[in-house]
Amino acid sequence: MFKELKSVPLDALELDPTNPRFAEDFSSEDKPKSQQAIIDHFLGKESDDGSSEDDPETGDKYGLDNLITSIRTIGFVPIDKPVVKRIPSSDKYLVIEGNRRICACKLIREKHNVEIDKRLTHESVRGKSDNYPLPDNLITTIENIDVLELDVEGVDPEEERKRERVILGVRHHGALLEWEPLPK
Repeated sequence: MFKELKSVPLDALELDPTNPRFAEDFSSEDKPKSQQAIIDHFLGKESDDGSSEDDPETGDKYGLDNLITSIRTIGFVPIDKPVVKRIPSSDKYLVIEGNRRICACKLIREKHNVEIDKRLTHESVRGKSDNYPLPDNLITTIENIDVLELDVEGVDPEEERKRERVILGVRHHGALLEWEPLPK
């Protein structure tokens, strides 16, 4: 069911506009059309559990702030590898599971590169609140990501979708349980 891939460049990982956590936010006609629109949606601090309340302390319902802090502190730890599938006729991969983590990595790298373009170094900003740019040993953990590729070669679209649902069900529910109607 999987092919293990190592060191897939962050730029080759595309966020999924049909991510089930977006079910309550988009009709089929208004799915985000660009990667930036997906990132903006995550930054819009909307819910990934269907709730309408912000985190009382951060206002971050997707948990992106904590994820970014964690990755900035210890780097990207590939214990639970993101699951991807190859985008046909492309050298890119669609992220099936792990969109928040990949989004966080893209945001971290973007902010890091902005500070690098200002000719700042990690040493020159040490001790400051946002601490960008990051040290090389942390930024290298997000430049290439170890992923699991979902093997969908030669399968019909219905079987492909079934495999995707199995992965999401196992990763998010710990079992092959049916999703609630809205995320499903």
